[in-house]
Amino acid sequence: MGQSLSFDPRRLSDSQMEVLRRRVFDATARMADDQILCLADTLHDALRDRRRARNRQAEDRLCANGGQAFPF
Repeated sequence: MGQSLSFDPRRLSDSQMEVLRRRVFDATARMADDQILCLADTLHDALRDRRRARNRQAEDRLCANGGQAFPF
């Protein structure tokens, strides 16, 4: 027990984010252009998936108890 349910992803601290950003940027020096684009696409897909999941959760809350999300 004692667990709190949170749908928010864990966050890196500002300093952890800066270290990760620098490491990824440094790695791009050894990557081909198509590899950099592939990495960017993967990150973009992850963001899209999260937004899609959040929208589904919001719809589920709006439609709770059989109600319509947009009853007009």
